[in-house]
Amino acid sequence: MTQGRAVLLIVIATLAIGAFACLGPEERVAYLFHDDAYYYLGVAKHLAHGDGSTFDGLHRTNGYHPLWCWVLVPVFRVVDDPGIAVRVVGMLWYALAAASAAALWWALRNRTPGWGAVLAAGIFALHPAVMLRLARPNGLETPLYALLLALFLGSWERVLESGRPTFFKSLALGVLLGALILSRLDAGMFALAAAVLLFAVPRGGWGVLALASAASAVVLPVLAWNTAQFGSPMPVSERAVQVYAQAERAGLGAGELVSSRVHLGVSELPLALAREACGGWSALEPLWKRGWPIGVVVVSIVALFTAIAIRRRSRGREIVPDAVVLLASGCLLHFVAYAAWFWPGGEREFRLYYFMPEGMLVAAALGVCLPWPRLLVVLYAAAGIAVGVLRLAAAPSSPGPLAERRLFGWVRHTLPQEAVLATTDAGMLGFFSGRPVVNLDGLINDERFLEALSRGERDRYVVASPITHLVAGEGALQGWSPEAPDRPPQAHDWMGTLLYEVNRRPGAHLVEAGRVEGWVVFEVVRRADSR
Repeated sequence: MTQGRAVLLIVIATLAIGAFACLGPEERVAYLFHDDAYYYLGVAKHLAHGDGSTFDGLHRTNGYHPLWCWVLVPVFRVVDDPGIAVRVVGMLWYALAAASAAALWWALRNRTPGWGAVLAAGIFALHPAVMLRLARPNGLETPLYALLLALFLGSWERVLESGRPTFFKSLALGVLLGALILSRLDAGMFALAAAVLLFAVPRGGWGVLALASAASAVVLPVLAWNTAQFGSPMPVSERAVQVYAQAERAGLGAGELVSSRVHLGVSELPLALAREACGGWSALEPLWKRGWPIGVVVVSIVALFTAIAIRRRSRGREIVPDAVVLLASGCLLHFVAYAAWFWPGGEREFRLYYFMPEGMLVAAALGVCLPWPRLLVVLYAAAGIAVGVLRLAAAPSSPGPLAERRLFGWVRHTLPQEAVLATTDAGMLGFFSGRPVVNLDGLINDERFLEALSRGERDRYVVASPITHLVAGEGALQGWSPEAPDRPPQAHDWMGTLLYEVNRRPGAHLVEAGRVEGWVVFEVVRRADSR
């Protein structure tokens, strides 16, 4: 079997997993998507219908990475049913995942000996736990980001292989780099890495200028629009995340802050990523609990394999900034930036998809370094497909349109058309319920809510807004009830505390409107002058 046919089988396997996930019960793929994925779907639907950049139809927003949202807009020009739309988006997600595996093989194959590039593509695409996580298609920008990153790495290597990068080749690379940054803005770390590495190439300064000019031409219009409309080049989602991070860091001295960030970089993040890469295998839990020494070992092993891979790909020649060198340099900047600042306290493990580039680096290094790549591709692919299918089969899979069932159906059939709901993690509810749902995390609102979030005035914002109903999980109430409104929640919860504070505001109180499968819906009753 040729390498090309082996990669084709990886692509087919990826698409087959996607077909199993997306063509079965609607509920299966819907609940496999992360809630944040529905922010993209909601905004794309409004854009397709000419409503502008909004998730809830009430507030404009830029709380998303733009390229994935733009890719989704055509879907909603031809599909209006939410169940069909989520299936179509799921298949698009898997198609991009399959393409990114093929692109990674293409990026690595010129300098990687034997079947190492095929093994890297197989590990990257079919790992059941991290990388693309085919057993949990997050519905987010991950595979688009992966595809563009692999294409950029491969194009970079080929341009440098051809000799001194010409101005026009550098321009083309810059356009591709700009698209990569629009797929996920923290890919700017790879722009910095590319610029630094180009200076190592004879007369590479002209290449830096061309690369930067072309990438800027693609990215700056979006950043300028963000600044003009929202007062900052960064999306409101990123700014809201930093509000939460600052709250976590409040009260820490300079030394404590540095110590906590170092511990995050050498212990918490490496161990979380390693644990996830091992599928949460319980036998290894005692190892992860040993803390920073094991974290340092994990980082050291990755660094060692990367160094060996770079050396082997040099084929005895002078090491030039090839695809793996660029990937490693960008990942170093990317990981350090998250450890030093980007990663806020309280982030849950599902956000480990942020580290897809590091997963790609590990896959590339293992592909170059591991022996018997043909055998490993077969064994790894078989295990990955089996685990992926079993996990997908265990997902919720009740038949019927999801919009007519559960909390979504209750909202559609119980609350009036003019109702405006609000909750944290509002994506899925806003997409399937047929009612505007305001997000109370601050990730997909505008700068007005961000200001209220920063000041700790979410309750004032809610009472002054068009919101008619608040939705919370029963567990979020922490013992609070409108029947005993003066008794605060037993523990802080973002929604439970907000309900308590809204109910205490003059001119407003909450009335329970219904309970559905662990969710509680409260109506916000106001005096006419309370806003």
